[in-house]
Amino acid sequence: TGLKPQYSDNFDATAEYYFEPVGSLTASVFMKQIKGFQFTDSSQFVATGADNGFDGQYGGYRITTTRNGGNARYRGVEVAYQQQFTLLPGFWRGFGFYANYTRLLARGDYGGATVTTQVAGFVPKTGNVALTYLGAGFNLRLNAVWRSEYLVTNSTNAALVVYHEPKLQLNLKTRYNFSRATSIFCDIENFNKSPITETWVGSKDRPNQTRIVVAKVVAGIQGRC
Repeated sequence: TGLKPQYSDNFDATAEYYFEPVGSLTASVFMKQIKGFQFTDSSQFVATGADNGFDGQYGGYRITTTRNGGNARYRGVEVAYQQQFTLLPGFWRGFGFYANYTRLLARGDYGGATVTTQVAGFVPKTGNVALTYLGAGFNLRLNAVWRSEYLVTNSTNAALVVYHEPKLQLNLKTRYNFSRATSIFCDIENFNKSPITETWVGSKDRPNQTRIVVAKVVAGIQGRC
């Protein structure tokens, strides 16, 4: 109940260049200055004794909650490129390519002694690459999504700081149109079976949580009247 709102001033600048006939190159820079930023804190533990606030129960349990920090500043740059290769002959004109990369630097004042000034929940580096094909009734898209290691939870205790491992996920979307009204599709998400969650606490030799899943496959037939 003591959580307060966070306020931010945002500054953005973007430049775009368009290729003929279909394509673009985009570069963006941005900065956010935040007051009272919110973060996850897991540095507190339930005390022992009848007056611990939990009727004497749960002594020694870790408390994870959301708190307000002081001031934070996020600075970043993003570059994106996309191109449909319609100038190529025949079969090759159906191919397209897309890629983007974002670099983010976030620093914050947690209002006290902490292990790091990184801001929890912000990913320093992310990237996407996609290869597409559109033609002869097919609509295909193969893409890779990558994100770097990032801080999940900050703490005053170095042994309790939680980080998320880097992640690379591969996805494939396929569709074939028999006509304007009928098509079939098959989408495979995370076919390289990258863990959804893979965190460590304190140091990389202390794994905290791992959620491993199989690839998600969705297929079907679509029709329109």
